[in-house]
Amino acid sequence: MSSDRPDQSRRCFDVAVLVPMFPNIVQTYVLNHIISLIEAGCNTTIFAVRDPGQDKVHPDVDNYALRRNTHYIYSSSPHVLRAIREIPVFSLRYWRSVTRIIFSDIWRRYGLTYGIQSILQARALCKAEFELSHSHSLFESYRYLFLKEVFGIPMVTTFHGLVPNDVKMLEQSKIESVLASCSAFLVNTRFASRQLVDMGCDTDKIHIIPQATNTQDFPFTTRVIKTDEPIIVLSVGRLSVEKGFHVAIRAIARLVDTFPNIEYRIIGSGIEHARLSEQISEAGLQDNVTLCGGVSTEELRAHYAEAHIFVLPSIDFRDGTHTETQGVVLQEAQSSGIPIIASRTGGIPEVIKDCATGLLFDEENDQQLAALLSRIIKDEAYYERLCRQARKDVEDNYSISVIRDRLFSIYESALAADD
Repeated sequence: MSSDRPDQSRRCFDVAVLVPMFPNIVQTYVLNHIISLIEAGCNTTIFAVRDPGQDKVHPDVDNYALRRNTHYIYSSSPHVLRAIREIPVFSLRYWRSVTRIIFSDIWRRYGLTYGIQSILQARALCKAEFELSHSHSLFESYRYLFLKEVFGIPMVTTFHGLVPNDVKMLEQSKIESVLASCSAFLVNTRFASRQLVDMGCDTDKIHIIPQATNTQDFPFTTRVIKTDEPIIVLSVGRLSVEKGFHVAIRAIARLVDTFPNIEYRIIGSGIEHARLSEQISEAGLQDNVTLCGGVSTEELRAHYAEAHIFVLPSIDFRDGTHTETQGVVLQEAQSSGIPIIASRTGGIPEVIKDCATGLLFDEENDQQLAALLSRIIKDEAYYERLCRQARKDVEDNYSISVIRDRLFSIYESALAADD
C-alpha cells in the first residue's frame, strides 16, 4: 500500500476502535478504518463484545495480525461470569480505574447496571494505552461513555444510518446521552447527517466523511461487453426488502429476450432468500438469475473482476427511516472499474453523479432500470467511459489515504477540544 504510507509531518494517534463484533466479513468499512490507522503508524487497539465466529474472514485480519490487538468485552448475560473471571486482580492500574468509576457520577446518571458493567469493561484500560476512542455503533458509544465521562478520553462516533426494521435500536434516552458526550460524529452523506440531526444531534458535531475503500483490494480490470458472450450483472448486499433485488429481477425479465446471455448474480444472504427464489422460479429466470449466497473475500473479488455492470436497486423502506446512506459496495465496484446503475434514493445521489460517475433510476422502476442496462450494453464507447470514470471517482474521493487525512483532522480537533 505504497500510496498509504505514513505522513511523517502529521502526528500519529493512540486509538481504541469500538465495535460490536470483530472480525466481521460484511463490515469491510471497519476493517479499512483499522488498516488506515495502522498504515499511518497509529497504535490501534480493537475492543469488541464478541467474535462472530464466521467461517469466512477477510485475509487482512491475518495479514495485519489484528486478532493480536483485539480484546473482547463480556459485559452482559451470559458472559458476566466470564468477565468477572478475567478481572486483572493484581493490576494496580485496574483498581485505580475502578476507584475512579466508583466515585464518579455515572451511577446516578445511568444506574447501577451501567456502573457494574463499566467496572467490568474497565479491563480495557489495562489492555492498552489510548488517548481517543472511535466507535462504529451507537450501542458501543453508550457502552463506553464512561471513558469520556470518568477518564476524559474523547470519543468519536461513526453513525452508519438507521438500522433495519428487524434490528433493535438504542433507546432514545441513551441516544441523547451519546449525542451529548461524544466529541464528534462522522456520517458518510448529507442524507445520514439529516437522520442524525433528527435524532437531536448538534450540527456542529457532525462531519461528513465517506467510508473509505481499499482500492488495492478491488483492482481495476479492463472489461468489454460482447453480446454473444455472457453479460454479467452483479449486485452485492444482504437479502432484505430495502435492497430492492426484486426490482432488479423484474428488470432482467424485461431483457432476456433481447439479451439471452444476460446473467444476474446476487451475492449475499438474508431473510428474503426464499421469496427471491420463488420470484426467479415464477419468472422462469433460473438460467439467468443466481442467488450466490455469502462468499469469501477472494470469491467476491473474482465476481467483481468478471462482472460487466453493477446494480444497487435499493428502495426507501419504512417511510424513509431506513435506506442507503452511502452504499459502500458501490465504491468497491467502481474501484474494480464496473459501471454503476443505482436507484435514486437515500444518500446514493450524493455518491453517484448521474451520467458522470454512474447512472441513476427512480426506485422500484424496473422499466427505467432495464432501459439503462440496455443502453450501456449497446453503447460500447459510453460503457468504456463509465468504466474509467468509476475508478477515477474512487481514487479521488474514497481511497483510504484521502479519507484518512480528513479523519485525522477530526481527531486533532477532538483532542484539542478536551485539552
